[in-house]
Amino acid sequence: MTLMIMTSYKGKQWRADILVKRNTENNLACDSLIKVQHIMSFDQNRLIKRIGVIDSSAMSRVKKYLAQHFGLTD
Repeated sequence: MTLMIMTSYKGKQWRADILVKRNTENNLACDSLIKVQHIMSFDQNRLIKRIGVIDSSAMSRVKKYLAQHFGLTD
């Protein structure tokens, strides 16, 4: 499984970071940042449970970043 690290938002972010506001769908403890530059592989068996899902806008920004990162854009 490939994933990106998330961290709590403390008012500062890098240009590529994607802000995810806390809501009932994602069940985050606080507003958080997806650190898209930190792509890593992870053993899916180590995941305990899904806590929530991010909204389609944030997911679109993640997909756009990945396309640019891997040179999949025109």
